[in-house]
Amino acid sequence: MQELIGKEHIRLVVPGGYRERNVLIGNEALDWLGKLNVQKLFLSATGIHKKYGLTVFTGELIGLKKAYMASAKEIYCVADHSKFGRAALLTFAQLSDVDVLITDAGLDPKTARKYEGGSVKIERAL
Repeated sequence: MQELIGKEHIRLVVPGGYRERNVLIGNEALDWLGKLNVQKLFLSATGIHKKYGLTVFTGELIGLKKAYMASAKEIYCVADHSKFGRAALLTFAQLSDVDVLITDAGLDPKTARKYEGGSVKIERAL
């Protein structure tokens, strides 16, 4: 938000709520997000695990991530290779809830094979 505030040709719209790290969260934010029609959602995760799905440590982020996902037509999870095979404390989505996992070239082929197939597609950024 801070980067975009000074830009002349950008209309910055943010949900209400209170600041937690780099996002605004709270009931006001969740209500507002429920009204959106998001075409493509790009979100992050602390861990990506075959059994536990997409995970985070911060409980306040779960409602926010789920609200974004409920409003989205396509869901992309962006995470570097070190997140695969790790699970944080709280699950906010199953792997089947996302359309594409985007990661870096550091993801080894053996790990990629564990996650590919079914409804999840893995794309590597160059």
